[in-house]
Amino acid sequence: VLADMHLTPHEVAVLAHRLETEELGIQSGVQDQVASAMGGIGFHCIDPYPSVSSSPVRLPANISLELESRLLLVYTGESHLSGDVHKSVIADYEAGVQRTVDAIQTLRETPLWAKSALMRGDFVELAEIMNINNSAQKRLHPRITTESIEKLEEVARDAGAMGFKVNGAGGGGSVTLLCASDNVRQVEAAVKRAGFQILPCHLDYRGLRTWVTVRDGRGERLFGRARRQAGTATAGQ
Repeated sequence: VLADMHLTPHEVAVLAHRLETEELGIQSGVQDQVASAMGGIGFHCIDPYPSVSSSPVRLPANISLELESRLLLVYTGESHLSGDVHKSVIADYEAGVQRTVDAIQTLRETPLWAKSALMRGDFVELAEIMNINNSAQKRLHPRITTESIEKLEEVARDAGAMGFKVNGAGGGGSVTLLCASDNVRQVEAAVKRAGFQILPCHLDYRGLRTWVTVRDGRGERLFGRARRQAGTATAGQ
């Protein structure tokens, strides 16, 4: 379907968000869809929701490679539906609950700080920003953290992890760790011993790709080809 429609990555992200919110009725942000479709490290401004503008954060190769080498992606062993958490957070925000209002303001500010730290290659500051962001997330809703997540954070920090951030709406799913350059394997080993699963973690700068495979009347593959357009690969035939 996507191959035939020839959509840009941004258009695909918008369509994915509409399917999730309008067709499935799930309360959802738009940053996950945009980040996945665009690829790379990006700065995404959502104002007003769900409108989003995106710009790439272009890092020198040495900073990008070091960042990737310091990251660990950990599965907590729990899954959840984030829509329920989103509904509660939005209700509290609209009701003017101060804890929620203050936490969201912090979450608005941390991306600017993180962008600056990344551009300078300051991983100590980036780790602190991750921790500030994670603390603000916890204040949004009690279900954002779990016993499993709290255990993972304790284990990771005891092993020397610098930064800790629950991904998405929390409540399960995965966590990103930022380590010092000389203790990544130590943190990884400690996390595994505690029963958590390390997931592959690579920075993907290609984003969404689609392709068409052309077959003859007997179903034999003749050729497949992809054409890059607007920073991503779209179908060519």
